[in-house]
Amino acid sequence: MSVVRQDSWHTQVETEIEKYMKPPLPFWDVIVIFTENKVLLKKGAEILQSVDCRKLWSLFGNKKEAITSGIVLDGTQYEVHRWYGDLDIPLIYGREAEDLKGKGFALAKSKGLAALILYSIPVVSAYAVPALKELVQKISQL
Repeated sequence: MSVVRQDSWHTQVETEIEKYMKPPLPFWDVIVIFTENKVLLKKGAEILQSVDCRKLWSLFGNKKEAITSGIVLDGTQYEVHRWYGDLDIPLIYGREAEDLKGKGFALAKSKGLAALILYSIPVVSAYAVPALKELVQKISQL
């Protein structure tokens, strides 16, 4: 990917992301777009310090592993509540393990890239996950 094309891609993706992250009610607190090997874009009110792309990517291929281990992001454990790895846009989502009022997370994947979001109450998975799926469909076509 050339520098010009990559800059254009980032601009287009950030424009799409803004639709979900701006006030008065942002859908998401954090979004990370990544490939199996590297982070392409991080955006949000708080930036995750470490994102293990390979670990997150591998969760799409193994339901038992995903549900058993969940994910850890910056030292916080998240439990996987739903795993739909066999959909056209695979989805995985859940919530912080120890805090019912804490953040939810969702992962979606399509055509060589994936996205991770974190969201807080009053946003629930019924709103956050379909929006993520729609975004991943759009950016995978850019």
